[in-house]
Amino acid sequence: QIEQMTGQRREARPRGRPRLEPDGPALLPGQMELGL
Repeated sequence: QIEQMTGQRREARPRGRPRLEPDGPALLPGQMELGL
């Protein structure tokens, strides 16, 4: 579930790494697992 959520967010904003941090603090741990 987490992978799908992070995947969709990344697809919508592949260059929105810094935006995902403040916009989604819960995505931080998920992104690290994905290997961002």
